[in-house]
Amino acid sequence: MLTTWDIISEEFGYMLVFGDYVFIPFAFSVQCHYLLDYPDFDSGYQVIPIVAIYLIGYYIFRTSNSQKN
Repeated sequence: MLTTWDIISEEFGYMLVFGDYVFIPFAFSVQCHYLLDYPDFDSGYQVIPIVAIYLIGYYIFRTSNSQKN
């Protein structure tokens, strides 16, 4: 988190505090609330693309931050 562009270029300000306390918890909990309200997975084959997309996004995030460092 400390090497992301928000902290390096904008430093610690109101928008970063707002994002850490409001946006991040909301963005990370919306998916869980949806899955709790609509648990309609029929098989494990529907989970495979979701996990693959997550892993690709995580890989892109980590490699882009490591290039910057």
